[in-house]
Amino acid sequence: MITVARADVDRLLERHGIASTAIQGTDTQAAASGGRVATITASRPEDGSLMTVTIGETRAEGPIPLDETHARSMIDVLQSHQQLPAKDPSFDRMVIDLLLKISEMYVQSRAHSLVFESVHLHPASYHVGRVVMRCEAPLHVKPRRETNGNDRRVTFTQRHRTDQRFRE
Repeated sequence: MITVARADVDRLLERHGIASTAIQGTDTQAAASGGRVATITASRPEDGSLMTVTIGETRAEGPIPLDETHARSMIDVLQSHQQLPAKDPSFDRMVIDLLLKISEMYVQSRAHSLVFESVHLHPASYHVGRVVMRCEAPLHVKPRRETNGNDRRVTFTQRHRTDQRFRE
């Protein structure tokens, strides 16, 4: 197994919309302490891919790829053991979205295991601590261009009227 470099993991987190301290302009540093501390694991045991959320002594599991129904049932398990606030719709939505994004990241990267070692959950935010990803082959994640970036040096001859195909 190969442990994926931190820079590549940060690029994947950003690509999947998971706020981490590496993303500029996030407020996750303020959320780095307190809240409920969870460990979120995605792995491939013998019977298929599985996501596990552990808070304290309570564990909730769901299949990967995770859908909204399974994510909701995982939250219900944690709420029934008083590990998460009971029925706070905005908090529930935030945690469900986070679990779905982690599931998508795990599936698309084809990782062998993905461990979010400390996720601090607060009423309106979360903080992702250390993330460890292991793959069977090296994972090369290229940085994306800026959201409004483009390559202005490219010339497409078919778009110019000087091309012979456009002359009549």
